[in-house]
Amino acid sequence: MRPLRLSSTVAFFLRKAYSDLMADEEQPQFKSEIHGHPVYCDDEDAREYLRHLDNQEADVIFSHAKVHGNADFEISDGGTRYNYSMTYHNGGYSVVKEGKEGSGWF
Repeated sequence: MRPLRLSSTVAFFLRKAYSDLMADEEQPQFKSEIHGHPVYCDDEDAREYLRHLDNQEADVIFSHAKVHGNADFEISDGGTRYNYSMTYHNGGYSVVKEGKEGSGWF
């Protein structure tokens, strides 16, 4: 079976609808100010990663989330990669851990 490919417009509206639907239920509770933006994130590693980005790198992630509804990014601890998703909703950003990938070796 071939994977379903959605246009970026359809994907945006699906993410937006899901974000609106789940906003109250899945909103992380820990709020902090990162690079001048209100960020809800319960994962300390993600908060530290975002804090240590330089302003240009942070602007890319925050701007993408604001314009497109979400921005995915990855944190590596040298072996395992952790996937995160930042969503923009009602003037704030939420970051949730999406899961982890292996080290890339078989």
